[in-house]
Amino acid sequence: METFHIIESALLGLPEETIKVLRDNDCIIPEVINYVTSESIIFKIWEVYGSEFNEDKDSWRKRWMDNSNILNPILVDEKVKEDNNRLKLLAILSFIQKNSPRKDFNYNNYVLQKFGIKGFKKAISDHKDKPGFNKVYDNCVKLLNK
Repeated sequence: METFHIIESALLGLPEETIKVLRDNDCIIPEVINYVTSESIIFKIWEVYGSEFNEDKDSWRKRWMDNSNILNPILVDEKVKEDNNRLKLLAILSFIQKNSPRKDFNYNNYVLQKFGIKGFKKAISDHKDKPGFNKVYDNCVKLLNK
């Protein structure tokens, strides 16, 4: 069965019983949701890498919403090392930044607020030549083209 969502403001005039059924089935969203990139690529990346970060699908989705909500830092290794989850996250974030239609977006602030990572731009510069970074980045490119 396909899931659908209705923006809360569209409920005006509907019978209370209908609204209750929609609420009980989590079919109502409070506002229009804008993402930093396409929702489909967010979930393709989560399917491959979500377990690396102990993120369920909903918490992963919330990290990519373009809103002012500040989230708890994502659980990643403290220091970047070859093939650890911090390096993988940096590669994913770099991929999203490069492939997002939002060229005017401040990724340093976004990454700090949504992922708890300071100095994103410098971290990318320091680690973009590592084989593990490039492996994850290239895999994200493949996911985008699927």
